[in-house]
Amino acid sequence: MLHTTRRTNTAKFRQPALTVQTLGAFRCSHDSNEITQTQWRSQRACELFLLLLTSDGYSVSREYASDQLWPDHLGDAAANNLRVVLHRMRGALEPNGHLQTIVHATHHTISLTLPSGSTVDSDEFRHAIAAARRSPDGRTALPHLRRACDVYNGYYLANLPLAEWAIPLRAKYAADYAAASIRLGQILLTLNAHTELVERMWRALDIDPSIEAAHEILMQSYAATGNHDLVKRAAPTTPALLAHTLRATQAAGQRRVYQQVLSS
Repeated sequence: MLHTTRRTNTAKFRQPALTVQTLGAFRCSHDSNEITQTQWRSQRACELFLLLLTSDGYSVSREYASDQLWPDHLGDAAANNLRVVLHRMRGALEPNGHLQTIVHATHHTISLTLPSGSTVDSDEFRHAIAAARRSPDGRTALPHLRRACDVYNGYYLANLPLAEWAIPLRAKYAADYAAASIRLGQILLTLNAHTELVERMWRALDIDPSIEAAHEILMQSYAATGNHDLVKRAAPTTPALLAHTLRATQAAGQRRVYQQVLSS
């Protein structure tokens, strides 16, 4: 979900900027000071923060938050749990006791106002993906694809138990990253930017070995630059993937190069 509005903190007192990493291992820092598990006090406090970050305007209803965090609880039990978790989240995000600068709560809603200069990697990733999709031309898409691939560092919340609401996000971000990596590799191949291509395709495979097309792009790059010894290294590791790659290669000459190198 692409956020269309973002609340920014305009109060005279300035909280330190937050840096939030969700793609890969979750981390949240005030400037360079990471908020520890002890400061969060509970997994649910951290989860409420993450839930808010995925919501339009960084705002959710109390009812929605309760339903997502405690789907098996009803009525007063969920409401009481939410009050406790909200207090803990506020304590982690506003450690100096300056209330209502980041966390805002009414009888009906909970919302965040991130301090000026704050960054959220999943927001940056979504914005870059959206900008690349609006750019049908490879050269105009290139900086957005590079940004998206640079920001993505692994599966969404890779080091946390995954709540049910977060499962679709993990799958979507992984699919978006795979598609962006493949498109980036194809553009770099047409531009003969082989050094960058090789670095980015190997990084993509390190992050997600299931991106099959990255193998093919690497093989094409190595073959085009005469690095036939490296074609074999770039080939898929399973016979089924290799057979698929060879079948998917449209140029007959390219297929012959692959087959000669792989059979040597």
